Amino acid sequence: MKHDVISMGELVVDFLTDERDKGLSGSANFTRAPGGAPANVAAGIARLGAKAVFLGKVGSDQFGSFLADALAGYGVDTSHLLRDPEALTTLFFIASRSDGKKDMLCYRNPGADILIRPDEIPESMFDGAKIFHFGSLSLSRNPAREATFRALDLAKKRGLFISFDPNYRPTVWSSADEAREQIHAAMGYADLVKIADEEWETVTGSPDYAEGSKALIERGVAAVTVTLGEKGCYFRNRSGDGVIPAPHVECIDTIGAGDSFTATLLYQFLQDGRLKRAGDISRGEFAEMIRFAVAAGALAVTKRGAIPSLPTLDEINRMLASGQAG
Repeated sequence: MKHDVISMGELVVDFLTDERDKGLSGSANFTRAPGGAPANVAAGIARLGAKAVFLGKVGSDQFGSFLADALAGYGVDTSHLLRDPEALTTLFFIASRSDGKKDMLCYRNPGADILIRPDEIPESMFDGAKIFHFGSLSLSRNPAREATFRALDLAKKRGLFISFDPNYRPTVWSSADEAREQIHAAMGYADLVKIADEEWETVTGSPDYAEGSKALIERGVAAVTVTLGEKGCYFRNRSGDGVIPAPHVECIDTIGAGDSFTATLLYQFLQDGRLKRAGDISRGEFAEMIRFAVAAGALAVTKRGAIPSLPTLDEINRMLASGQAG
């Protein structure tokens, strides 16, 4: 089967608490949900009606089975989801705060997701695909780092549009310097880079969105987006830059909002030949694409859990038609 999008990286179990501002130590009740940024994006793509395949590894444990069933249930092709016979599935415990930030604890020492090997990346799966999407957690250590760069080489060789969301998580790296080194190396492959505002300066070294995004464009990135939470999204390509505000919604859980944004933006790039002209799409057309993706991100925060909160096309269109979107 040919796929529109290959998404590679971590598929994990998120344990979420609705006891806001109590932290992990003060929270007594947690709800299990499938998660992992690249997996969320794959599910979001499939939910919007495009064909997505996930490339990654989970444990041969009950959590791995839960994740495989969940991802397949959302319409993602899991034929390249591998099972490790020894390592356990990675777990994240997450507590939300009223300031929008999160307390996180990762059980991954090592988790199965980081044990995918270069020889487990089948060259044939890239035939006919259009987009390759990945994050940085798989770059944090080998063998997954080598596997990710092999996949990037294969994607580049076949002319796929490459999308990168660094999704920087300090707890999975041995040092910030190592993270920046690997993220910058991966950035050299990217056509689209999506970075969250809270990680922008760490990842780019620039405190200024306009200056930093211009530098990325000059390095060869076609399009840059910076998600700003409740403030919306900053965007830039060679045609210009701008900010699209976010609609006002009741925020229940911010987990997965950025992934919903990314999935929806990639879905937009799949339309009307945009992949081949990503860097030169007019500022107005790019702004409308961002507006659509921002609406998806806003809808995601109105529900709990990353994958369960992913919106449909109808839901996004209804929000835009209502005039609620920015």
